[in-house]
Amino acid sequence: MKLIHCADLHLDSRLNTHLGREQAKRRRDELLRNFERLAGYAEENGVEAVLIAGDLFDRDMVSALARSTVLSVIAAHPQIRFYYLRGNHDKGDYTDSSRPRNLFLFGNRWKSWQEGADGRIMITGIELTRENLSHALSALRLEPGLFNIVMLHGQETGGTAAAASSHSAYAVPISIRALQGKGIDYLALGHVHSYKYAKLDSRGVYCYPGCLEGRGFDESGPHGFVLLDIDEKKLRFSARFVPFARRTLYAVDVDVTGCRSTAQINDLIRDALQSKACTEKDMVDITIRWRRAAFLPDSTMRRLSGSTRKTISTTNPCAGSSSAWSWQTIPFLRRKKQKSSAADSRQWTEKNFEDRLLEKRKET
Repeated sequence: MKLIHCADLHLDSRLNTHLGREQAKRRRDELLRNFERLAGYAEENGVEAVLIAGDLFDRDMVSALARSTVLSVIAAHPQIRFYYLRGNHDKGDYTDSSRPRNLFLFGNRWKSWQEGADGRIMITGIELTRENLSHALSALRLEPGLFNIVMLHGQETGGTAAAASSHSAYAVPISIRALQGKGIDYLALGHVHSYKYAKLDSRGVYCYPGCLEGRGFDESGPHGFVLLDIDEKKLRFSARFVPFARRTLYAVDVDVTGCRSTAQINDLIRDALQSKACTEKDMVDITIRWRRAAFLPDSTMRRLSGSTRKTISTTNPCAGSSSAWSWQTIPFLRRKKQKSSAADSRQWTEKNFEDRLLEKRKET
């Protein structure tokens, strides 16, 4: 039996921190359509169940478009069961008559469903809160003769349940130690936005699939879901991470120390992007750094001094057939920001950077 484990889709995010209104709208639509792509992938690859381990949506007030699209996608794939465990961002109620029959929900008490041809796969989950955390994990009871999947949303901790209860993190803490020896084969977690796969105990593993799509440059790199393939007779499984993001985000640092022209800076940026294997769909954040004042022409100085953090790229200048490009020809590239290198203890401001550049020119 094949299952998909995904989490932290954060559909209907505002995305207005670094994007303009139209760009944010376009990006929100991409995230929403990615859920549709996920369901299509499941159908094409014989996946029978999709586990959504929290934060399907991003905020309390979900738009009618986002809600109706998700429900329509689920209803359009009646042969696939969707198990949705709400996270700390999910506040919606889906218990009304509009809920598709193949959408299964959890609550603040442990709830289980049998899966597989012989019912030997058990999916169990609970929506953790500050109120039920102190007793929820200790109350978990599983049948050792089954393949047990447990779904939770929260931040892993290595301590005891008591220590986790006093944890002050934004999300509900999950004590990994408290879940050891419970008979769990696969602990399907959500909340952490990067992929992590680790040993739980002598029997099982725990996994964060990461977010399905990066939304900011603190979520750079590949993102996707985990595909599980369970042997129902032997009760063994394999798991692999499947990159699935429509766009990969890259944060690129470029040191321009010693550059004497815009062309030299262009070459350094192009080389940095090529080394990341960026594609034309990807989004790139470029940070310009220097260790001491570089000998740059006035036109380049004006570009550096006029930098901003307001826009990001939806294109990659290296992807086209043309090898020539300039900052002006990348309309969606996140413009450069200046940061002094740790190698130079002096904090250069735009003003004293320009002053010292003029001083150096006079000296020469």
